[in-house]
Amino acid sequence: MNERVKNKNLSGIEQHQNEEHGLIVEKIEKAIKKVKRSGKPISKAEFARIAEVGIATIYKHKELNERITQTLELLKTTGEGSSKKPVKTSNNAKLEATKEANKNLRNKLAESEEVNAKLLAQNAKLATEILDLKATLAEYRKNQIVNIKKS
Repeated sequence: MNERVKNKNLSGIEQHQNEEHGLIVEKIEKAIKKVKRSGKPISKAEFARIAEVGIATIYKHKELNERITQTLELLKTTGEGSSKKPVKTSNNAKLEATKEANKNLRNKLAESEEVNAKLLAQNAKLATEILDLKATLAEYRKNQIVNIKKS
C-alpha cells in the first residue's frame, strides 16, 4: 500500500475517533449538568447510565473521569441524604474541587514535561544518527565515483 493511501486511511480513522470522542464528551457534559441539577449523590455506574455511555468509557477517558469524580464527590458532600459526611458550604466544596483539579493538572504538567524531556533527548540522538548516516552516504558516493573513474 502506498504512503498516500495509508495516510488517507489513518486520517479517516483519526477523524472517526475524534468524532466519537466529541460525542462522548457531549453526552458526559449533558449528564454532569443533569446530575448537578438533581443535587442527589449517585454512583459512577449510575452516572454512566444517565450519560448513556459504558462505565469502561468513563475510565478510558482520564480527563472526563476526573471531572465526573469531582462532580460526584461534590454531590456527596453537598447533596441530599449525605449522612456520612458533614454538609459543606457550596464555596468550600467548590474550592476543594478546584484544589483537586489544580493538583491533577500539576501532576499532568509534570508528566508532560518528563515526556517532553525524553523526546528531546531522543530527537537529539536521532539527529546525530542522521548526520552520521549522511557522512557515511557521502563517503560511499565518493568511493563509488573513485571506483567508476578507475574502471
